[in-house]
Amino acid sequence: NDVDAGAGCNFVLYTFSVTNVSGETLENITITDPLLEGVPIDLVAGDDNSNSQMESDEVWLFTSAYPIQPSDIANGSVINQAEVSATVLNEPDIILTDLSDDDSLLEDDPTVVDLTQCQVPNIGLIKEGVVVDVNEDGCLESILYTFTVTNTGNADLDEITLEDPLFGGNIPGPIDGTDVNNDGILSVNESWTYEALYAITQQDIDNAAVVNQATVT
Repeated sequence: NDVDAGAGCNFVLYTFSVTNVSGETLENITITDPLLEGVPIDLVAGDDNSNSQMESDEVWLFTSAYPIQPSDIANGSVINQAEVSATVLNEPDIILTDLSDDDSLLEDDPTVVDLTQCQVPNIGLIKEGVVVDVNEDGCLESILYTFTVTNTGNADLDEITLEDPLFGGNIPGPIDGTDVNNDGILSVNESWTYEALYAITQQDIDNAAVVNQATVT
């Protein structure tokens, strides 16, 4: 949720429901969440008499807004887990703790927030050609094509395929060093470079140009 303007992809609004199942009166209720380090977790309901003491079976509600990061959207989800701690009233050495669950007081599963609806995948291709003298005999007999494939969206991409009918289909690549970590994943804002060498024909010379187009998928 976008806290200021309804549904969106700016924040995850977390609600923490803390229930006293101990049969004792508790105090010093504290929630910690590594994801929300430095972000306030505010008590919004439950302590009706404002005495900072949680009676048996009482439920307190806390909220916190986590600012979604570009890496979260690229990953497609946010996964995290909180922990609550409390002490028994007037017994500071008796500490109770529990890890959070997403739907049960009796389990300890992390909370997974799906962000795939926030993903806007996109890809871009630039193709450039320069006439070259491959064998250095003074004759410009080839065209060296350079293809630059860039992830212009906000989600990581894989299974990249570059095709050009001038070369009969698939262009192998990318060239070494352009796939960061060599992991086969075209990460957000990452660019891969491909190259292909085309031998100019007499027909190309008669036409005074070579006109073609590649496609990346």
